Amino acid sequence: MNYIVAANGGMYCFYNKSGGLFWREKLGENWSEPKIFRQDGLVNFTVSLCEGKILVLCQSANKVERFLFYNGNFENGVLVEGGLEGRYYGLALEDDTFLVHNIPVNGQNSQILMSHRITPGGLWTDSRHLGRIIPLGPNNPYEIVPVANQHFLLFYQAQGGNYSGDLGYREVFGHMMGDFNIIHPNSGISGSYHSFLATKYAVHMVYMTKGLLAPALVYRRKDSAGLGAKITVATGQNVHNPLLYMEGGRLNLLFMRGDELFSCNFNDSGDAPNISPPKNMGINTANLTRSRFLCENRSEISFFANELPVSREKPWEIRVLDVREERPEARVSGAVQIGSQEEYDSFFDEL
Repeated sequence: MNYIVAANGGMYCFYNKSGGLFWREKLGENWSEPKIFRQDGLVNFTVSLCEGKILVLCQSANKVERFLFYNGNFENGVLVEGGLEGRYYGLALEDDTFLVHNIPVNGQNSQILMSHRITPGGLWTDSRHLGRIIPLGPNNPYEIVPVANQHFLLFYQAQGGNYSGDLGYREVFGHMMGDFNIIHPNSGISGSYHSFLATKYAVHMVYMTKGLLAPALVYRRKDSAGLGAKITVATGQNVHNPLLYMEGGRLNLLFMRGDELFSCNFNDSGDAPNISPPKNMGINTANLTRSRFLCENRSEISFFANELPVSREKPWEIRVLDVREERPEARVSGAVQIGSQEEYDSFFDEL
């Protein structure tokens, strides 16, 4: 998975090519020539954004390197060395690094999920064993879903019976972590069949469920009223790749049925939202893939998403969606930014 990051008034793309890690910066209407983190030997990499700090973790067979962009400065160093497996995700906080990673277990379909705090001096502390998980997919055993600043959600499948897991999330603010909230028991999610999006007021989730006749793509929302009912969007074995995004205060969804791309949106109606009929967009999807999308100052009124459709050959070229680059605060007044202990304690209290 590649990344596009809008931060500090600029836009950047971080991508994997032929086993190496590269990045480009958007300069006006064009993108810069590629710059190299690692020429080859790349196993995994992740990118996070927190309060203007872009943190890239570059994982090879025997070490995880840490690259930090902040206020025009560039810092790098080694985070951990040794025989490494799993996927490492870090978040650069004020001084420390918050780290999540999974540990595969030989001969078992479940894995171990861990979190840590790493001090500026490199000391690993506050380590937590978060239990056994069933990976969401081969390249994304868990999902990090931003809310705002140091506030994010950690989605995963907690190990259950019958080789599947209970889909849910933990809420994280800085180094503090809440309990596991189950969204769908015995979910059995795999591959690219889910999409999660969080605002300051609700968590939006789309994922596949097992049906008597055919799998179903369903939508659920969790807000101050609790967990909403399941709303079926589409059914069939060939439904895949859902993508939630917010534009102009409205929640939208893209998904694929075979090679065809469909679009629909959600409107609030009484106690539960209703969905517009899915519309075939008539777009050739042969050259489309996904890049993660990270942006500052997320708001329901401005555009934001966690993923974007991009060109397979040029993952910095956004397709299908019209992503405006103007800063949200220029168009949104009085936006409440989450960033204090009191706000964390009150967020989702009723959930």
